[in-house]
Amino acid sequence: MTRILTPCALVLTLTLLQVGCHKKSQENHPADQAPAAEPAANPAPPAAPAVPATPAAPPAPPSTPMAEVEITGTIAGAVPAARYVVVVTKNGCSAKTLLPLVNEFALMHMERATTFGMEIFIPQGTVGHFCAVAIDKAEKIVAIGAYAKNPVKMEGQGEVMVENLKLALKRLPKPVPAPKELLPKNQ
Repeated sequence: MTRILTPCALVLTLTLLQVGCHKKSQENHPADQAPAAEPAANPAPPAAPAVPATPAAPPAPPSTPMAEVEITGTIAGAVPAARYVVVVTKNGCSAKTLLPLVNEFALMHMERATTFGMEIFIPQGTVGHFCAVAIDKAEKIVAIGAYAKNPVKMEGQGEVMVENLKLALKRLPKPVPAPKELLPKNQ
């Protein structure tokens, strides 16, 4: 089948062919092209970036090494209670300061006053108080005991041992509500 081109299509086709041939002839004859510019003897330094560089963040402070503290001892005193809690606190062993040093990790719940052992992980050099609390069925503190050598600075290499604590319970004149942090999580 023979195709007949309109005059416009014919002119366009010839123009495109001519441009293509002209480009090829320039590529094949570099002598016809203008010579490349000679590099300058002292080139200008590159322009500074338009966006100012952000200052580097200050280095992170060195992290405090952690201490693995092993705590053992005995709760002494014949104070009847529904449960007993050994707690490591930051601010002492009064009914108002019995919040645990490191969340629930500084607590140990027991059903009877006896010997105990617990382990906590805290920053080296942390100062803490070792306390025992007797809590009745109404979730009130009825007695508190404290380690005689409180406060204790906990630091050392490897496992730090705080051994043979004696936490002697003393009955409170009037029971006080136990902080929720001292109660088991399932209640």
